Amino acid sequence: MKRREVERTIEQREDAEMRRKTEETGRLFTLYQQEKERQRNLDAQATSIFHLKQAVSYVFRIVEYPLYNIKVSVERFLTLLTKIKKKII
Repeated sequence: MKRREVERTIEQREDAEMRRKTEETGRLFTLYQQEKERQRNLDAQATSIFHLKQAVSYVFRIVEYPLYNIKVSVERFLTLLTKIKKKII
């Protein structure tokens, strides 16, 4: 009788230890998943910022170069007008 009680107590302790380890493993796995999700979000944010910078750079180039060409054209036109004016006067 005593032996059975000791065996039952040992089994209960082992079961309790197994449950504790299982809970700890579950908690650690949850932390791992949360960290992975956080890292995914950071990577997605970095990728979004990169693409946004590329888009802004592209739009800037599309707008900047024609404006620069217009500025140069206007400056050349004004220079030409100045030369013509000097010849007339």
